[in-house]
Amino acid sequence: MKLLVSDLDGTLLGPDKTVYPDVVAAIKRWQDAGNVFAIATGRLYTSGVYYAERFLADEYFIGCSGATIYHNKQLIEDTPIGLDLVRRLWEVMNERGGYAQIYSDRWIVANSHGRVVKFYEAFEKTAGPKYRVPTVIVPEAKDVRGPVHKLSFTFETDQEVTEILSQLGDLTGYNLFRSLPYLFDIISDKADKGLAAKKLQTMIGADRLYTVGDNENDIAMLELADYSAVVDTAPKHVLASADTIIPPPDQGGISQLIGRLLSRD
Repeated sequence: MKLLVSDLDGTLLGPDKTVYPDVVAAIKRWQDAGNVFAIATGRLYTSGVYYAERFLADEYFIGCSGATIYHNKQLIEDTPIGLDLVRRLWEVMNERGGYAQIYSDRWIVANSHGRVVKFYEAFEKTAGPKYRVPTVIVPEAKDVRGPVHKLSFTFETDQEVTEILSQLGDLTGYNLFRSLPYLFDIISDKADKGLAAKKLQTMIGADRLYTVGDNENDIAMLELADYSAVVDTAPKHVLASADTIIPPPDQGGISQLIGRLLSRD
């Protein structure tokens, strides 16, 4: 039995968030051959489960860029971070007039009604109330509570990211990366998609681990896999982390990859 772990946005989903029938069919062929398919995403569970269900991948789910692992809708592994850094970021972003948030299991806690909150409000209108992402606005740093699985802020320029990280001070003990072109994430350095994928491999007893992704938070799982693929739209430093390069999902990249993996196994 083999395990294939895939990123979601940009890897399974294109920019318009279409669920492509050929990708779903390829995943089913993979599963029918006795293998396991799982999603590893920067999203929290309540944001990703809508797509996990449509890609036939809701048994196992890696969220928050590896800080959470779910099995049959239940949180079974998590790696939280402390509240000190969270409150520092809240203060920095409030002073700058910017947006900060945490992912706490199934909840978003944000300092304001910002871009990500608005995105999920719009998403609920499309997906329906079953897929509502619970959200609470907490303007004051002192009122933020955990557990905190992922800490994020939005930005416009690389210079802005540099300034914010500098204001946060010592970031020893954390993994830092962009998960979207406008979103910068911070999680524990004891968590990433690679460690989570390896945990899942051990948990289910898979013989081999295959991974596919397209962004900075995918690098760890691309490098730890027995064989990995990266979407050709990925940044250059991410392209160098994988064994092969595939087209984006709207050009059959995932379907081609699964076909090759089934042939080689």
